Amino acid sequence: MVSDISFLAYVNFEGISNLDIRKIFGLGEKEKAKASRLLTSAVDGGYIKVMDPDTAPRYKKYIPYWA
Repeated sequence: MVSDISFLAYVNFEGISNLDIRKIFGLGEKEKAKASRLLTSAVDGGYIKVMDPDTAPRYKKYIPYWA
């Protein structure tokens, strides 16, 4: 599902962020760690990648692995 969401963001010339994941899954501000674990799992699984690896963690955006 995260890869599908990152695809839609990429098509719209955007990346997906931790905040986007929290909004999509209805997670609150205190559940940032859950969204981060989900994104890390998707990166480790090869479904998405970091748009700019040199960006600070709080500003990272993610795009599909093939982009």
